[in-house]
Amino acid sequence: MLLGIYLMAFCFSTSEFSGADTTYFKWRYEVYNKERRDPGLSFILSWMIPGTGQFYNGDFQKGILCLVTDFLLCGLIAYTGHELRLDHHRIDEHPYNTLGAVFLFAHKMISSNDAHLSSVVRNKELKLKYGIYQDIYDEVK
Repeated sequence: MLLGIYLMAFCFSTSEFSGADTTYFKWRYEVYNKERRDPGLSFILSWMIPGTGQFYNGDFQKGILCLVTDFLLCGLIAYTGHELRLDHHRIDEHPYNTLGAVFLFAHKMISSNDAHLSSVVRNKELKLKYGIYQDIYDEVK
């Protein structure tokens, strides 16, 4: 008889606890969704203007570095193009202009990849911070 009372008390207490735990887990998952960053969006932002993906992720020092490097490379291409026009040469024959364009493309690729990886790492850190080790939220609904 006493064992039956203990079992009933245990069943009722665990069902109440699991409901509170589910609510707490939903709250953590919602906060994680508000703070997470989309890796695809950060890649596209950084591809269009290098540094904006880093700003989106919150890496302001990397964003400024990428933005300044992009302006310097664009300035190099514009300057060599201006010098070639003054010398009456074809723009595509000058090695500095071609080299600047290759470096600009490489810089865009590196900046975009860095923004994507930074957002993935940020999302993993947020999952660890809020204790979301697997996506159980869909099963809880």
